[in-house]
Amino acid sequence: MISSKNIFLFVFYMISVVALAQRKGRLEININNEYETNNTKTKSNIDYFILKNDTVRFEFHGQKLETEWIIDSITEGNYSLKINVDSNILLVFNGIIIKPNRINVFDLNFATDWYRYDTKNDTTKVTVGKSDATINTMFGSNSIFEKATIKSNQSLSLDAAINYYEPIANCYSIGFKFGGQYTHTNFDNDTSSYLGSRILNKYYSTASIGIGYINRFTFFNNKFLYSDGLKLDIGIVYNFPIFFKQIEQAKDHKRITTSRINTYKDFSIIGRLGYKYFGIQAEYSLFDFLKTKYTEPPKLKIGIVFYIPTAN
Repeated sequence: MISSKNIFLFVFYMISVVALAQRKGRLEININNEYETNNTKTKSNIDYFILKNDTVRFEFHGQKLETEWIIDSITEGNYSLKINVDSNILLVFNGIIIKPNRINVFDLNFATDWYRYDTKNDTTKVTVGKSDATINTMFGSNSIFEKATIKSNQSLSLDAAINYYEPIANCYSIGFKFGGQYTHTNFDNDTSSYLGSRILNKYYSTASIGIGYINRFTFFNNKFLYSDGLKLDIGIVYNFPIFFKQIEQAKDHKRITTSRINTYKDFSIIGRLGYKYFGIQAEYSLFDFLKTKYTEPPKLKIGIVFYIPTAN
């Protein structure tokens, strides 16, 4: 006779199977053919793969990029779409999220380079190019190179920027930086005076807009959507001063502010080495950019940088 325990296990198993079967959704992928028209041969071999945890779950093959791929029943979870053209990887997209009991629609348009995810309520747009926001703080000192104590100073800066990168090759992109920076440069010692009063403190207060050209070298295939890892940025930045002030504080609460001392030649080489969301950054000023009688800030500044992914 069948024991009550075995009956219970069988019923539990059937309930589990039914429950798992209900955690499925429908997947629709629509791809246009304008990339094929401009970039592939007339009869290319196009391979489509749906992967989960690097394992191929669904696949089909054809000779056109224009296609409509419908999978009526697919278990909920995170999947990847990989497209090969003549055995070469064209695209790996890791953002396919299947929600159960609904139609999950993905449109890929290679002409306008956009991707749209639509599950009735949600819409997301991701371009082929990549962008991020960076926040960094850097420190520099001229004390090592400046023999005159009166000219010794240190700079501390805070910089925030938006960066955009367009992949040119698998591991190389050209990019642009646009942001703002505030810098405080403090002098160690000052023996000067103003109207008979000894200067107690002197510093530069600076705010600037930075516009830069960046070369990005990656140690991963940066043409894959959402790929990230070790990266090296090298470029040049021009800092346009919003204000550049020398401020001196003397005895008797006197405060002397001198503006317009910048000669608008503040070009810097920039270097960043980062892994995903964190890295180190250095900037080196190429030219002296203050009027002759003023002491230059430190040419070299080094610090840390944080990379913040942005929604494209």
